[in-house]
Amino acid sequence: MSETAQCFTSNIPYMELNEIIKSGNNVMLVVSSNDLLRFADTIVQKALENHANEETQQRKEDEAEEKFLTRKEVKSIFDVCDSTLWSWHKHGLLCHRKFGRKCVYALSDIRRFMNDHVEKDTAAGYVKWHEVKANLPE
Repeated sequence: MSETAQCFTSNIPYMELNEIIKSGNNVMLVVSSNDLLRFADTIVQKALENHANEETQQRKEDEAEEKFLTRKEVKSIFDVCDSTLWSWHKHGLLCHRKFGRKCVYALSDIRRFMNDHVEKDTAAGYVKWHEVKANLPE
């Protein structure tokens, strides 16, 4: 065994595998299957937490860059009344977000709603779709 290697036996206090790895020493280990499973679970859990944190951060950055429109602007774009917006929200078609007491609509949600729900199959629907699209801010 080299000078830098250490050997842990049953008479040395138990150390978590993470602690051993973090110590940076060259080590020869004999690991039980339960310890190895626990170590693998720890790695997977940390990876899932990191992924969730990155997703949350990305969502916050996206929302910071997102453009929002007021209820009045959305009513004007679609030429609808408050009760229509309420109905769309209630049925999950075009949902608003609340900032304090204000209801605002994400421009990306409006575009998605427009592409999914504004009828383009008829001539009148096609004209309406282009009118709404022309009223959307860039």
